[in-house]
Amino acid sequence: MPWVYRITDVKTIGVGTYVKVSIWRTKAAAARGDPPSIVNEHIMNLKPVRQRAVKDGRGYTLRQSGVYASPRAPADDADPPVKENVNVDVRAEIEANVKRFIDRAHQRALPDLDMSDPGLKPTAADPRGILARPDVAAVKGKNLEHNPSTLGVAP
Repeated sequence: MPWVYRITDVKTIGVGTYVKVSIWRTKAAAARGDPPSIVNEHIMNLKPVRQRAVKDGRGYTLRQSGVYASPRAPADDADPPVKENVNVDVRAEIEANVKRFIDRAHQRALPDLDMSDPGLKPTAADPRGILARPDVAAVKGKNLEHNPSTLGVAP
């Protein structure tokens, strides 16, 4: 049976991204407007752009010398790999983190609780440009579903 979660807040704490999530164990509870079963705050190290080594179709890495090196070739500090910027699907990373938490909560039979920390003081500062992204803004306030993994749960 799917659980329902709603991202209620996305802000920043330092360079981390603060994501507050309300979680219901059933669609019916969320639809009725029941209080959430679990409230949790996540601090995520999200980066909208990452770097990776340039590779060809065979998986060979382009080195600074212009030569493609086999994946089995040893690292060479004198001829490092060429790096490229890659845009990251930030919304997908947020959702994956929340879904992993739901899986753990389900597997451990986490009781109903509010795990909010009143000591956390998130802000609207946006040093990495996460909050301004339309995909991140679009995920806030929507009821989303996730079927928790039953790995590790006794039948």
